[in-house]
Amino acid sequence: MTKQISVQDHSEQPVPENVETLMGPAQRLDGSKPTEEEMTALQNAGLIHDEYKVAGERKVPQLVTAEPPKISPKPVEPVPIPDPAPDTDITDINKQLEKQVEEGLEDLDIATLGESDVVQTEKLANELHNLTAPTKIPITIPDAEPIVMKQGLFDRLKTAILAWWDNPRKRYLTLGIAVLVIGAVSVVPSLRTLALNLVGMRSGVVAHVIDSSTTMPLKNAIVEVGSTQVKTDEDGNARLKGVKLGPQTVTIKKIAFATVTKKVSIGMRVADLGDVAMKPSGTQLTYLLTDFVSGKPIVGVELESGESTATSDKSGKAVITLQPSTESDIKITVGAKGYRSETLLAPADGTKPLPVRLVANQQHVYVSKQSGKYDVYKSYLDGKKNEVLLEATGLESPGMTTSVSPDGKAVAVTSTRDEQRNKDGYLLTALTLVDIASGEATVIEHAESIALLGWKNDAIVYQVTVAGASAANPNRQKIMLYDIPKERRLQLANANYFSASFFDTTALYYVLSATDPAAKESFSRIGYDGNNKKALYQGEVWSAIRTGYDTYRLQTPDKWLDYKVGANTPTPSTPPSSFLSRQYLVAPSGTVSTWLDSRDAKTAFIRRQANGQESTAATLPNVQFGIRMLNDDLVLYRSVSGGDAADYVMSLSGGDSRKVADVSPDSR
Repeated sequence: MTKQISVQDHSEQPVPENVETLMGPAQRLDGSKPTEEEMTALQNAGLIHDEYKVAGERKVPQLVTAEPPKISPKPVEPVPIPDPAPDTDITDINKQLEKQVEEGLEDLDIATLGESDVVQTEKLANELHNLTAPTKIPITIPDAEPIVMKQGLFDRLKTAILAWWDNPRKRYLTLGIAVLVIGAVSVVPSLRTLALNLVGMRSGVVAHVIDSSTTMPLKNAIVEVGSTQVKTDEDGNARLKGVKLGPQTVTIKKIAFATVTKKVSIGMRVADLGDVAMKPSGTQLTYLLTDFVSGKPIVGVELESGESTATSDKSGKAVITLQPSTESDIKITVGAKGYRSETLLAPADGTKPLPVRLVANQQHVYVSKQSGKYDVYKSYLDGKKNEVLLEATGLESPGMTTSVSPDGKAVAVTSTRDEQRNKDGYLLTALTLVDIASGEATVIEHAESIALLGWKNDAIVYQVTVAGASAANPNRQKIMLYDIPKERRLQLANANYFSASFFDTTALYYVLSATDPAAKESFSRIGYDGNNKKALYQGEVWSAIRTGYDTYRLQTPDKWLDYKVGANTPTPSTPPSSFLSRQYLVAPSGTVSTWLDSRDAKTAFIRRQANGQESTAATLPNVQFGIRMLNDDLVLYRSVSGGDAADYVMSLSGGDSRKVADVSPDSR
């Protein structure tokens, strides 16, 4: 884009085009002679003498002594020129040109002008001609690039809407088309479906896939619509999302089962296919899954072989359908929560149900002297994978004890296995923590004696007698807690002697000896984090026993007191019917516990529910003590008969006890 600028000459007489304004021989710019009319115009302008006439040939002008005529051109407006370089003022350029012309005219001396000066005067005349030309001189000046402010999306949309609204024809035409489209979509289902699909509307399909022969849910069955598919979960349920509306074909397929195809119309609501029964097309094997100890059926056992799966029902029955194969060793994996996984080989003849007893996935840890030394072993309840966990050093003495953590991952062992002795040369007892899976052992501390009290989650609580401490030393005995994850040891209580200590799931209860001169209270409790310590009784206490899950009986010099967990102080009571303290075994879940009661030379296993309800689960002979609960149903205990000792497992749900391993009778 350019601008046209015209410049007007302000002299009184116009100068003919293409004629130089000189003070000597006149000629055109192209070198030709001027005409008579052109010469007359030059004379009238005062640019040459009257005496000078143009003849046929070019003449040298006459030199005169008179003062040369002064040229006083009237000032002209600055001539605009094309855009100069940046930061250059056009007015300054005009002034420079005018100054150069004036200086040239002042220096011009007609009297001394010779032919040698013609060239220079011609140059000055050209510049003067450019300033005094009567014609308009168009000069093109490029404009700067115009700056266009673009409209935003909202402004453009607003402008378009306003333009549409201001045009009645477009407005009514658009509204009419919209009404027709809406009407057609509302009336014609196929158009409605097409429109909804175009705007991205999608629906879904749900189905419950079962085995037609067993009505049990099928896992990993594929439910697909077009390119969209999903697998059924362990309950046989499938939910397919992102399905287009309209007529669709749903395909359900699974290895060793006949494919099922269904035609459905997908609407706005999710299409529920309900139960989809698939007919087996492969080889079916039937298994009966029961518990190893109780013999009771196990619900929810999963069988898997490649893509073939099955789940046991409430009767423990599971039917798995295998794809026909020429292989002779088809493997089937069997597993259930809380049980050890098993791998079975498919039998050649699968016409009869095959019984399978599953074993709890917890391992028992015990001390045995079968090698001649006190080794620590681990074994599953059926005796499989019976192996040494902590090999003896030969320094172990009778009386070793073990205690397995609630999660079955670690075991605490007390023994004199290390070459650590007191000042009198007697071996000190070591507390060693062993990782059951890896066998890695860590020694926590050494003391004159160590008694394991119980586990609080991942922390072992124990009582130690400090080596070399006198009987009157108030720090001779301590109750400690060692946190395995944090690798931190915490002191909960200290005394010269503890008359009794009880491990409760909520807090630790202990009785200080009456001979402790520093004791200000005798019966106290403290939390396992070392906080919430409270003195429950400050008088002298001779002994204490546990009479219930949450009750204790205290004997003082002149009376008996009864204390219930949660109370601030004990209350007066009567002598107990038995002076044996109850031992409670608590399941890892914390909802079930068991305690042992002597009845007619036998031992009764009493099961206690979380609500306090108790029932007798079994009565067995030769029971020495309970060891621990593996889960809410299985209990390990020690049996001694004729000098032989063995650990057994029994079920609170019934069934016969099963021997786990022979153990050293002088261990616990």
